[in-house]
Amino acid sequence: MKRFHILIAALATFLGLLPVGVPAGDSVGGYVPPFRGAPSVRVSGGSRGISQTGVLDLVAPDHLSLSASDQPHLYWYLSDDLPYPVILAIIDPNAVDPVFEGTIAESAERGIQGVDLSELNVKLRPGVDYQWSVSVVEDASQRSKDRFASAQIRYQPHAGKISGNALQRSRAWAADGYWYDAVAAVSDKPDAAQRVQRAALAEQVGLDQIAAFDRR
Repeated sequence: MKRFHILIAALATFLGLLPVGVPAGDSVGGYVPPFRGAPSVRVSGGSRGISQTGVLDLVAPDHLSLSASDQPHLYWYLSDDLPYPVILAIIDPNAVDPVFEGTIAESAERGIQGVDLSELNVKLRPGVDYQWSVSVVEDASQRSKDRFASAQIRYQPHAGKISGNALQRSRAWAADGYWYDAVAAVSDKPDAAQRVQRAALAEQVGLDQIAAFDRR
């Protein structure tokens, strides 16, 4: 049986379905949305005001999704390098001021980038549906030119114990509906197999450009 799995993986690699290095028999994806029928909340695109080259998107579903950590890692994707600052904002709908709003990078890099909220001293409160957004600011005096994307996140402690290697943890988090933890598990210097897992998760929620980037 093991030899059969190896042959299947080799054939898949030859056909371009898996990159070299993906273990035979590894499953991918498996995200189960925690709230059935939830309305779409993700905003993505080039810019809010005028059409520009370059795509900015968050590595997040189009519905409210969960984190088991009060200081999660958040990830986004940009299709081009841009010499403009990146601003992160986290909004509590019940608060007057943002939980956080500030520059997290002096220039925008192509690919999947991330931020650790613990490094910003930001903690989420359980049960609050936060909106988080990333903006690439070309002209601070004309924010309508921003490349902008937003999504929602809720910190909901997880009662169980998730263990194993990165792939196993990602699949377990995904099956329990914890999107942000599933992505974070395979986003710290991901190898080929972890990128396939992240691509599969992205495809499940319609993030086709992000999936294509990881599969390259």
